[in-house]
Amino acid sequence: GGGGDGDSGLFFGGSTNREMKTRLRWESALIERFGEDRFKTMAPIAPPHGSRIRAMSGPHGELAILIPPGGVFNAGAVAETAFTGAWTAITAAWTYGAMIGPSPLFALFSVPFWGVGAHLGKTVAAAMFESTRVDFVPPAAAPAAPPPGDVHRRGLRPPPAREELGRFHYSREAFGRELARAEGPLGAISGLNVVTRTHVNDVPTTTLNLFVGVETYEMGVGVSEVEQRWMRATALEALARARVFLPRGGGRREFVSSRDA
Repeated sequence: GGGGDGDSGLFFGGSTNREMKTRLRWESALIERFGEDRFKTMAPIAPPHGSRIRAMSGPHGELAILIPPGGVFNAGAVAETAFTGAWTAITAAWTYGAMIGPSPLFALFSVPFWGVGAHLGKTVAAAMFESTRVDFVPPAAAPAAPPPGDVHRRGLRPPPAREELGRFHYSREAFGRELARAEGPLGAISGLNVVTRTHVNDVPTTTLNLFVGVETYEMGVGVSEVEQRWMRATALEALARARVFLPRGGGRREFVSSRDA
C-alpha cells in the first residue's frame, strides 16, 4: 500500500536509529488515527529537497504532516544559535553600559532588543527540540459533490455541515512532552497563510498559520519559507479534496508575507 514501509522509506531511509524510531512512532500514530485500511491508501509526498518535513496524503483529503525536531548540530541551528548569542551579548553589553552610566533609565531603550532576543531564542529552541503534527481526517467517503451550477448561492442545496467534513488535529511536543494540542471540524478552518512574525535587521521571519475561528496555530516555526509555502499548497490541495474551500488567497491574511500571492 501507499503507506507501507517501502514508501515511507523514501523519506526516512532508516539512516539512523533516531530517524527509524521517529518513523515507526509516526506511522503507528497515523494507523491509530486514520485506521489501518485508510492508512494503506495514503502515500508519501516528497517535500522540498533537503527538507526534514514528512507528509502523507490520501484520496479523500487525508493529510498527515510531521515536522521533526531539527536537532542541535544541523547547520541552520548552529548559525541561528550563533546569531542569537551574538545579538544577546551585544544587547547585554549595551544595557550594562547604560545602567552604569550617568542616566540608568537610558537602559530602558534596550527592552525591545531584549524582546527580539527572547523571540529569536524561542524560535531557535523550537526548531531544535519541538516536533509539530497536523492531521486532516475527512470522512471515509467524501461529501457528495453538489449538482452543476451555483446551487449553494441560490439556496437549492445547502453545503455540507462542518461536522460532515471531518476533523483536524494539531499538536506540538518536545522531549516526549506534549506542549499544545487542538482539534476541531475541518469546516471550521478559516485560513491558511504564510505570515510575517517579525523583522530582524529588516529581514522578515515567517511562519505558516492555520486559522480556526478565533484561534491561530503555528505550523511553520523553524523551517524555511519555501517549506512553509509547500506545506500551505499541500494542505490547501487536501482541503479541496475534502470539499473544504477557503476564500481566494487562503482565507484570513494577517501580517501576510510580502511574497504571498
